[in-house]
Amino acid sequence: MDMPAVLAQSVVIPALPALLDAHPELQLELSSSDRYVDLVQEGIDCVVRLGPILDETLIARPLGICA
Repeated sequence: MDMPAVLAQSVVIPALPALLDAHPELQLELSSSDRYVDLVQEGIDCVVRLGPILDETLIARPLGICA
C-alpha cells in the first residue's frame, strides 16, 4: 500500500500498533510517496491519495472529505 507521506506520518503510522495488536497475523508492506506510482510495475495492490482524481481511467473510491 502506498500513500502520501503526510497521511502516513499523521494517521497511519500512529494507528499501526493498535491495528497490529488487534490482528497479529496481518502482514503489511507500506510505502509513502508523493509521486505517481505504477501499481502493476511496482507490484502495489492499493494506493491512497489526497485531492482530486487527475486520471479518470483509474478505479477510485472516496474515503472521506478533507476539511
